Amino acid sequence: MDLSKRIYGLDILRALAILFVIYGHGLPMLKHQFNIRPLSFLVLDGVSIFFVLSGFLIGGILMKRIRSHGGGFNELRQFWIRRWFRTLPNYFLILIVVTVLGWYYWDIQIKDMFPYVLFLQNFASPHPHFFQEVWSLAVEEWFYILFPLASFAMFKSETSLKKWFPWLIFAFIALSIGVRFYRFNVVEIASLKDYDHFFRKQVITRFDSLMMGVLGAYLSTYFSKGWLSKPKLKMWLGLILIIFNQVCFHYAKEVFEGNYFYHTVLSFLVFATGVFLCLPILTSVKTGKGKLAKGITLVSLVSYSMYLIHFTLTKGFIIPLTLRGELAEHTLGLDVLRVVMYLFVSLFGSILLYKYFEIPTTKLRDRFGKK
Repeated sequence: MDLSKRIYGLDILRALAILFVIYGHGLPMLKHQFNIRPLSFLVLDGVSIFFVLSGFLIGGILMKRIRSHGGGFNELRQFWIRRWFRTLPNYFLILIVVTVLGWYYWDIQIKDMFPYVLFLQNFASPHPHFFQEVWSLAVEEWFYILFPLASFAMFKSETSLKKWFPWLIFAFIALSIGVRFYRFNVVEIASLKDYDHFFRKQVITRFDSLMMGVLGAYLSTYFSKGWLSKPKLKMWLGLILIIFNQVCFHYAKEVFEGNYFYHTVLSFLVFATGVFLCLPILTSVKTGKGKLAKGITLVSLVSYSMYLIHFTLTKGFIIPLTLRGELAEHTLGLDVLRVVMYLFVSLFGSILLYKYFEIPTTKLRDRFGKK
């Protein structure tokens, strides 16, 4: 794969996103040894970072295609072919593996996995308990379907694109915020599990995070001078918003006496805006040097594979099936061993999956879709 066109600053953001996900899912493995709540404050929302980054990259691709070739179904088809050869083979491979393991060990019914094929398992309803991490992939895949479909249908020229594209972005933002606000008023929210099920992990409630990335792509394309001006100031403002969101998210329940309005309605957009404000300075960092930069680029490259294997496959099956019997006890040594196995399998398993499956299947798209 051609690495010469990669932007190192975005590799940093992608690597941070997957590391926050790994950290957040791995931290509970030590809950039997000490209080992990103070450390949970350091867990940023890696998935929302992925959403903003994905929106930024996909938004740029869409605008480039429309500006170069106009709208139309053929361009839309080419976009979908290239995107799905990038995401679907890995997903379906791991889906098959965890389904077979779930059927054998957890009494998972094969028919219950059919919604996962079309990413309908959490479109407008709580995500099933099994293979929970792919809730975010469903959000992304529906974004790949709906937003490009609307874009290629509405915009046939650069003139219309520049004038009306922001309105399409704001429409998707308004949709998600509107659904969340409505649900806040009609759904009984008794705990953060309700927040998770009805707000955080559904397709129709999360488009606004992706749209902030798309908005960044629009501004960087048509208002590049303003987009790139004062990048450090924007970054600090973004970090302030991210920290503010962390404080509100972790302590809003105590401050507002159990009212989850901030969690359910506002927090996603606030955090995404913080990440959005960090994009100008990150996009200006084109290359990195040294072993650290190589490590960051490697983690960025394998992040998708790592996301797919780290939770259900590694934490849910590989570790429990390896450490059974007396080894299933929660002693300090065994819990540390679990963490080491979790990190080792997640990293090196993702490298193998990336090298021997993700790269070959991604290359197939050149046979079916134009670059």
